[in-house]
Amino acid sequence: GSAFADGGHYFLPEGGLTLDGRATVNGIRVTLCLNGQTLTGKAANRTFFILGGGELTICDCSEHETGKVVAQGVNKENGGSIMIGSKSTLNLQGGTICGGSVKAGVLGGNINIVGNAAGNGVLNMTGGRITGGSADENVGGNVYISGTLSMSGGQIDGLVVVANTG
Repeated sequence: GSAFADGGHYFLPEGGLTLDGRATVNGIRVTLCLNGQTLTGKAANRTFFILGGGELTICDCSEHETGKVVAQGVNKENGGSIMIGSKSTLNLQGGTICGGSVKAGVLGGNINIVGNAAGNGVLNMTGGRITGGSADENVGGNVYISGTLSMSGGQIDGLVVVANTG
């Protein structure tokens, strides 16, 4: 998970990028421009884990905005593609997040936004698309929210589950 360990700005190269393990964004800021390419996550423990106050911004600066984050592993943990931990943030400005899948009893086929006594995880969605996530036995849907979702643009397809936090 050290692909983005130093923080900073990254552009996917021609032909895309495959991650065999998960990329951890821990207490740092990372901006990833998909550049019209595909980032494929093969890990069985999500593609991105944002924690410790980390912030990941995903955008697509290509002309036709065809960039994707595709999770191929079936996850045994919450958040098949991306887990947003407490006090951490995902800014989705462009690109498509797809393919996340989790086992029965696990929450958030594509994205899990954590909310707990330590603080809320936050998804700020101003563009892009979240689609194709699944959870066995319909637990957790495509996006599972116990934290905060702020959405002023973009599209979420499929089941969105909001936790009963009261």
